[in-house]
Amino acid sequence: MHIFLDANILYKDPFLKTGYLSLLKRLAKDGRINLYISETSYKEVLHRFQSHYAKLITDAKFAAHHMNYLLKKDTVTIHVTEEELVQYFEENFYKNVEDGVIEMIEADERLINKVVELELSPLEPFYHAEIDEGGRPYFRKSVQEAITWYTYANFITDNELEDCYFISTNIEKFADSRPFSEMDAFLPHPNLAHHGIELCFKSVRGFLNYKPELLRFSLTSEVDEIYGDYLVQFANTNLNISMLDEMFECYLKKDIEYALMENLIKLTPASIHPDYQSPGRFVPKKIKGYQDVELQNIILFNECFLVSCHMNFEVDVDLYVHPVVHMDPQHPQLLYSSESVLADTYVSFFIPIELQLDEWHEKMKGIKDFAAISIEKQEEIWQYLLEQFKAFYHKIDLQNIEIHEVDIRQIQLKNQYVSG
Repeated sequence: MHIFLDANILYKDPFLKTGYLSLLKRLAKDGRINLYISETSYKEVLHRFQSHYAKLITDAKFAAHHMNYLLKKDTVTIHVTEEELVQYFEENFYKNVEDGVIEMIEADERLINKVVELELSPLEPFYHAEIDEGGRPYFRKSVQEAITWYTYANFITDNELEDCYFISTNIEKFADSRPFSEMDAFLPHPNLAHHGIELCFKSVRGFLNYKPELLRFSLTSEVDEIYGDYLVQFANTNLNISMLDEMFECYLKKDIEYALMENLIKLTPASIHPDYQSPGRFVPKKIKGYQDVELQNIILFNECFLVSCHMNFEVDVDLYVHPVVHMDPQHPQLLYSSESVLADTYVSFFIPIELQLDEWHEKMKGIKDFAAISIEKQEEIWQYLLEQFKAFYHKIDLQNIEIHEVDIRQIQLKNQYVSG
């Protein structure tokens, strides 16, 4: 199965570290899918990354300059450079290329002729006939999208690939506008239907929903399903709160904190409580802790568990507002108050485990139907399984636990009140 990615799919997570992209990464590492990105799309992702962090560096230097001016000394300095960030991007992106997670398709010289051809004979969906404000007809061009698509189309033809899919958030620029199914699946635009891509998706989640078999644990026989069922059963029994606490504190804390802070800083005061109607923003200070941890679900995924938990995080925030409502939003804001908020959050993460499949196959050698074997043999197998899972915690590869997703469902003030 071959998955071709548009640049916009990697804007928020170019290294495939979290969320549904991390599932694609694991599937690719396991050899169950092949991931591709064109060289031009890679450069587009790099440019997006560079622009975003260049602005952050400028903002940080501006803030440092003002703080040093107030303090009358050069206390605050910003050492990171744009070149260092580009180097970081390239090293981390190419690590996935070197590991065989994603393949980069080099620029194709034939595309020059194709772009010229499209200029001479405009073709939907990359050229749309529209009317400007003066009533004059013109063509809206999507040249970058055309280059991306035809790079993949040529690669598919050259390598005689089958079972190919394309994912882009700008699906309307590539596909028929009518959904093929209720799972975000679209047929390619009629003018592109002969290029070897079966379906287009506007999200990774939509693709995985359409191909649920990719997320099922693949075992070699019906007998192996017993092993998989018991793995999940023992995980549900043994993953207690104290074990989860250790995982959060020692291995997942930084990733969770980053995701929480990133979401909280985007909030407007009015979104938290109706009393805060002035323009302003929350600035997260410190995550004080979490409470009400509840294990939601465990899925066996390749050689790991995908564990989902529900929990509430308490976060200290400062509230900054404009002293006058009609002030320009760009004007400086003043500290108004300090609050504690509760973030109702779902956290999911991967726990690598040792499956011991070779021992299991030896134990089950010659058995094809578990229901048909003798009671004595069944008891022997149950005893083996119990012994296997007595040391359950020691089978977990703690050093390689990875965050999957941090999804904040609701945020409210800890001491919320409603004005009368």
